[in-house]
Amino acid sequence: MDILTRPPRAGTMRNNVLTMLKERARPTRPQPRRAGCSGKRDGSTLLVDCQGCRQTQSLADQHCLKGVLRLMAADPPNIREIVLVRDWHISYGRDVVEMLSKVADVVRFCNGLGFDRLFDDCSACSSNPRLVVSRVVDSLPRAAPELDTRNPRPSGGHGRACEQCVHNLRTNLDHARLLLEEAEASMSRTLVNVVSSDDH
Repeated sequence: MDILTRPPRAGTMRNNVLTMLKERARPTRPQPRRAGCSGKRDGSTLLVDCQGCRQTQSLADQHCLKGVLRLMAADPPNIREIVLVRDWHISYGRDVVEMLSKVADVVRFCNGLGFDRLFDDCSACSSNPRLVVSRVVDSLPRAAPELDTRNPRPSGGHGRACEQCVHNLRTNLDHARLLLEEAEASMSRTLVNVVSSDDH
């Protein structure tokens, strides 16, 4: 660190700090960006390409787990094995796959839901189905508070249309909760360390 023998002018110090911040913000070399998990089917095996991924190569890592769940939800079911491929291959067999398949069913169901935005203020509504379901998916494999449909949900100010929207949302959340309960029952029978975001 340089030692200043006399205080610099205010303008000079501000320009030096700005220059320093710009240099720190500029990467020394371009960092390759990874769009997300990618994988392919090889028979009944899902091969997950972990090359270039900064996350831990393990389903015990919440980011890895969520990426694999997205791949499974986008793929037809009947996967019997998951292999994480990087410098070494890590294989997960039938018990883990069956449990994750049930969680992937929740993601698949939620991703298949269609939502109509009838009014301009729908996007700001706290019962906006797209936002609520998104929070449910983001919380997986844990149950999001939104899945508890016993609590009343606020309705927008558009009368019957909003009531119908909230009713449909509750019905879909109930179904997602039942799917997740099946997954949790399977999870309790499977010895796999699944972390939650609260553990970090």
